[in-house]
Amino acid sequence: LENKNVIVTGGIGFAICESLLENKISNLVMMDVNENGEAIQHLREKYPMSNIIFENCDIRFKENIKQTFDKILHRFKRIDILVNSAGILNEFQIEKMVQINLLGLIYGCQLATEFMSKEFGNTGGIIVNIASTCSFIPHDNCPAYSATKYAVLGYSQSIGTEFVYEKTGIRVLTVCPGATDTLLTSVQLSKIMPYPQRVEQMSRNKIYQSPNSVGDCVIKAIREYQSGAVLSVVNGIIEEKHF
Repeated sequence: LENKNVIVTGGIGFAICESLLENKISNLVMMDVNENGEAIQHLREKYPMSNIIFENCDIRFKENIKQTFDKILHRFKRIDILVNSAGILNEFQIEKMVQINLLGLIYGCQLATEFMSKEFGNTGGIIVNIASTCSFIPHDNCPAYSATKYAVLGYSQSIGTEFVYEKTGIRVLTVCPGATDTLLTSVQLSKIMPYPQRVEQMSRNKIYQSPNSVGDCVIKAIREYQSGAVLSVVNGIIEEKHF
């Protein structure tokens, strides 16, 4: 992945960013609505050979994404990889969840196609969409979230067909993480899901994997898999899924 220019959307993509930087990408652009200055500084100090920048962008609005992409293209001339990892889970903010988890991802893919596709005189590229095991396993404690992730999987597979790849030169890959450890506590999670007892049960069973497992899965997908591939990562175990 040396000399690649990469965009990662969403603050939850920090571990993905680390995995990409470990593989010596040249330029990393982190797109999010909130800048985590401390985390970005940590990455800059740990990976001084890579150029790491932050761009403020609310992906709910297509025009915001376009303006940000234009700025990045002006600076780096090309983008090789887009990782759509922005997402929220809140069963009490369904409209916002659909806007970020689904519409923002679709907008990003559409705009990325314009500056990656061979159809427009470019050299192709890679899009990695972060879905979830909720994309294919019903989850009664987050049904609306699951709906957005089912949709992400369907969209990704639809634009990742061999026919589309031959026209665009863009590989579209989908990574579906299982329960992953975040900064959210059980108390916080119980406020964004309808059944708090489910959250407590998951916490007791310690079923959460490290975010690094997701980063490792993204790298494996980029390095080894053809367009349309779907990989799950659960408890650190990576498995290709077929539907």
